Amino acid sequence: MSKQLYYIAIVCPASVNEDILAHKHWMREHFGCKAALKSPAHITLIPSFLMEKRWEDDLVETLSTFHPLISPLDIQLRDFDHFGSAVIFAQVSANEGLAALKTALEEHLDQDPDLGIRHDSKAFHAHVTIANRDLQETDFPSAWAHFGPLHYEASFQTGQFALLQLEGAHWEVVHTFEW
Repeated sequence: MSKQLYYIAIVCPASVNEDILAHKHWMREHFGCKAALKSPAHITLIPSFLMEKRWEDDLVETLSTFHPLISPLDIQLRDFDHFGSAVIFAQVSANEGLAALKTALEEHLDQDPDLGIRHDSKAFHAHVTIANRDLQETDFPSAWAHFGPLHYEASFQTGQFALLQLEGAHWEVVHTFEW
């Protein structure tokens, strides 16, 4: 059977994506970091998972029936942070609604165990990635010297999330869902 990689995320609007893309390009130009360029700017709700392509319609149906009692979210990005020396990201301000959305989505997906989507064991730390996977530990101090003092602020409201699929070398939005 043919398997595909997917993830579920809140995709940032075009204006925020353009800002984040400029930072990703800076990382590529200065340190050769390209991995984060494969995805649009987003906040991951369900990390990447491998699933047989034939289950995609069932997943879309399951996600279409997800209607949490959560108002559209006000998302605020402010400045930058990092996970160790491997990831640099735009910080998402603390948001109880976002955490509740992730939990509700995990519980909803648990109702269809045939999909085989497992919970992420890591604590949820909402962020928008600037560089990951290919950021070399030796390059981190120089990269952080740029991003650490840099001020960044953006905000948007959303009541939707997306299913993304790896298509060749890039992640593409294949379905969008309103809640």
